[in-house]
Amino acid sequence: MRRRLDIKTAADHGGAIRPGPAVKKGHDWAEFPPDMDDPEFQKARAADLEKMLAERKPYNQYSTRLPCYLRSAEVSDMEQVVTIYNQEVWEGLQAPDSELLSVVEFVGIYNETQKHGLPFFVAVYGDVKKLGAPAQEIRGIRGGAHPGAEASPDPGLVGRVLGFGYLSVWHPGLAGSGLGSSRTSGRVNLYVDRDFRRNRVGFSLMDGLISHVSTRFESREGYHSLNPSGLVCGNSGEPSRQLWRLYLSFNIKTKQWAGNNPQLAAEQKHYEDEYNVHHKTLDEVFNFDVQCRLQECCRTPETRPGPRFWLDSVLYSHVCHNGIDFP
Repeated sequence: MRRRLDIKTAADHGGAIRPGPAVKKGHDWAEFPPDMDDPEFQKARAADLEKMLAERKPYNQYSTRLPCYLRSAEVSDMEQVVTIYNQEVWEGLQAPDSELLSVVEFVGIYNETQKHGLPFFVAVYGDVKKLGAPAQEIRGIRGGAHPGAEASPDPGLVGRVLGFGYLSVWHPGLAGSGLGSSRTSGRVNLYVDRDFRRNRVGFSLMDGLISHVSTRFESREGYHSLNPSGLVCGNSGEPSRQLWRLYLSFNIKTKQWAGNNPQLAAEQKHYEDEYNVHHKTLDEVFNFDVQCRLQECCRTPETRPGPRFWLDSVLYSHVCHNGIDFP
């Protein structure tokens, strides 16, 4: 007599296929999984597999989810860039500023990256193939694009900057010099418009920045881009600066003693949800290691509405070279 199996056990034995004609009439799928040696079941299973393979549209799992491309930033992008950054200042936790920045200030930041040969990239909404650039200047998505990345762009959004990322000197000199003692270490600065997150835009910007300066990382090539060789920085035509390490920090709300406040205890359970998602990607994909966690080192702005929060900052680092290939 056939042994009774529950649903989970049936799945463990390969029975997690929808019943189909192999299940004899009157049999309960949960109590009596089909006989794996039954010719009717094998035929139905093969048909299901063939249909699944025919319908499957394989694509790069790291592909962007909407039509966009990466390119080197230009001065004219700074108006949109500062809007994205100020959005984070006013609503988020990751901006180091408590006051809104101006376009002029961001033009100064852009000029500093160009001066020191550091990359500054933007993710732009639209179809890169319609820009009229020579084919050799365009890199496509390796292994196939997500359907969303190949969708027809919304005409009202074409040209919009969705996010930006750039590298700065980790610790400039006291007077702001980029040629001080930390000149071989870079800080990752990356922000994405809140309306376009969860579409692999930030992932693509991080991929572009790291692959631009690191020999210990292979690009996932999940995005369209201009200047795919990654040999020049912005419009300067100069090679990117050689960097030994990259650093980045991620801020998290500091958990406080909840006492007899169950509402606060429930809220604090979710303080690290977003961090946990990013940590997994930074660790497993981008080869970043946690260096330390600084307790209550930041605080949300006094000027914005709502309660103020203390913030912990988790510091990560990525080693760009093996040592023998660093000048």
